[in-house]
Amino acid sequence: MPYCKALYNHVFISLTGELQTCCRANPTQRFYFKDTTVNEFRNSDYINEVKETMQTGWHPNCEQCKLVEDVGLNSAREKHNNIFSKGKEGDLTFVDMSLNNQCNISCRMCNDTISSSWGKITGYQSSVQFDALDQIDWTKVKRIKYTGGEPFVTKEIKHIIDIAAENNIILHFNTNCTFFPEKYIDKLLSLKKVYVALSIDGIGDIAEYVRHGTNWHSANNIIEHWLSYKDQIQFNINTCVQAYNIHQFKKIQEFADKHNTILNAEPIQDPSYFSLNALPVEYVDTVTDDVNQHYFKNYKFDNNAFEKLKLQTKYMDKLLGKSLESVNPLLASYLDK
Repeated sequence: MPYCKALYNHVFISLTGELQTCCRANPTQRFYFKDTTVNEFRNSDYINEVKETMQTGWHPNCEQCKLVEDVGLNSAREKHNNIFSKGKEGDLTFVDMSLNNQCNISCRMCNDTISSSWGKITGYQSSVQFDALDQIDWTKVKRIKYTGGEPFVTKEIKHIIDIAAENNIILHFNTNCTFFPEKYIDKLLSLKKVYVALSIDGIGDIAEYVRHGTNWHSANNIIEHWLSYKDQIQFNINTCVQAYNIHQFKKIQEFADKHNTILNAEPIQDPSYFSLNALPVEYVDTVTDDVNQHYFKNYKFDNNAFEKLKLQTKYMDKLLGKSLESVNPLLASYLDK
């Protein structure tokens, strides 16, 4: 059975103020912080329905983990069950939060809701503001995961670190590796434990193409700086496996191996035009190798996604002033047909 302990001890609070079972959830019913308290959400009929379904089969809410496990990868469900294998079921012990969309880069798979940099480009600025922190009994929480935007440029970051310090809580962060938060490092090192996920979606020019605003030379130096704290901080590399970087996945794996760092890589499913299914068969046959082949286990060409990928690439290339042809001429040639 696909039992998941996150349904019992975890909550995710999104940038739009939505309460979800986890950051990978595909909810079939929506709950928002302005209307529902954290405790009301955790004890709702919907959550009980998901729990009951997951005792014997997969609920649509948890579809992303099923897709990951179907291709033989370690899903968020499996990782969560492993981390919390000995904990109680009832208490809220893991809180995952995205409280601010402040960010200094514009990733192609991102949007203006969760990146203020995209908002500056499109003219949209998120007005969502809320504070769920006072609703949570931090004395029972064992772990906090805080994401953005870019966590280290958000105004909430200091408060989150202070909560972790005051309550002896393990802290998880994602970072886009564009700068090193020197002013927070001493406080971070004083915490019970810190996990930092380094977001890397390409090496060299692919990194700069996918994560617009990134300078790879600078990012590489910052990654080295982070990893100099390996004795005190636990690191992993997070990669969104997608149409733009699957050809380079071996390089990303080699980069992780070189730095003796675990690579957590999951295929993008949404938006569908960035997924591997948007890639034409001929291109897939050309770029498949011994390292990335398992990501194509359930590959099925989606022509609608392919057509949208062509349009989206053309639109973003013009908007961001960076052409796919300059970094991946082979894929560009297929999209130009």
